[in-house]
Amino acid sequence: MNLLKFLLKKCRSLVVVTGLIALFSGACNAGLIALVNLSINDPDGTTAALVASFAALALGKIFTGFISQVWLIRFSQQAIADIRRELVRKILAVPLRQLEEIGGSRLMVALTDDINSITAAFFAFPTLSVNIAILLGGSIYLGWLSLADHERISFTSSGPRS
Repeated sequence: MNLLKFLLKKCRSLVVVTGLIALFSGACNAGLIALVNLSINDPDGTTAALVASFAALALGKIFTGFISQVWLIRFSQQAIADIRRELVRKILAVPLRQLEEIGGSRLMVALTDDINSITAAFFAFPTLSVNIAILLGGSIYLGWLSLADHERISFTSSGPRS
């Protein structure tokens, strides 16, 4: 939760753009699943429109992945540099005596390993957003299929019997 607050404070535009791209990516994935389902259930209905739709959704998925990576690289490098700068400022503000008590090894860990952990979290955020959107889009589509199947079953079972 603290990481999300930090991300919103440091680079709000990264979070917003990544979220929007993730939603579009999830919609593309759900659309691809729907097209594959449609072509499996009606193999004779393969048309140029179906093929064009599949190509458009696949290109949309590729494009959203590319854009999210570009935004990630652009903003995460700036945010990481800001974190390092702020950490160095805080270390320099500590009195020398206290720095000696802390020890050089702990300071090096803070400057290298801890920053790398935060960097890994930055790089995981767009992937997490896209995967959540895929999960939501797929769940909505499966719910829609289930509802349509349930209505079809209840319609045929309530009809006249021969």
